[in-house]
Amino acid sequence: MKHVFKNIMQIMHSIDILMEKQLTPSVLILIYSAMDIVSSLSVRGDRDSQKKDFIAWVDRYLTPKLQTCTGSDLYAARCSVVHTLGSESSMSREGKAKNVVYVWGNESPDKWQSISNLTEYRIVVIKIEDLIYTFRQAVGEFFELAQKDEELLQNVKIRSQKMFSDENIFREN
Repeated sequence: MKHVFKNIMQIMHSIDILMEKQLTPSVLILIYSAMDIVSSLSVRGDRDSQKKDFIAWVDRYLTPKLQTCTGSDLYAARCSVVHTLGSESSMSREGKAKNVVYVWGNESPDKWQSISNLTEYRIVVIKIEDLIYTFRQAVGEFFELAQKDEELLQNVKIRSQKMFSDENIFREN
């Protein structure tokens, strides 16, 4: 299971490097992929992770801290960013989620949210740095809970066996 945490930390380090270089589209793709990965660890049993699992994980660990959106909003944003590098998804077009737009650096999400509230569009504005920070907190909370919840810990261990590892599993001792 050590490789799972190592992989997540490497992804977070990559996000930091991309953010430092102001490669924000890549940051968004990677952070939503990381959310997918970590939320898949909470899926009980041997079934594939689904939309409902992502939303449930985000609603439990991330949105209470972010407080500007729902798990559905972030799932729709994930679909939009990963599939089209946009801000609109089928869920947002159907009114099931808000469009997520992003600011970073010195920009304030509050200023842009106030402007968007004057329009007919359902938009939530998220500062990318806040999303990164909040995701880090959520990951920490999830792994902390896994250490206390034996059933979740066993589930994470089982699911982690199917994850990529850069460890040489064929190495002779």
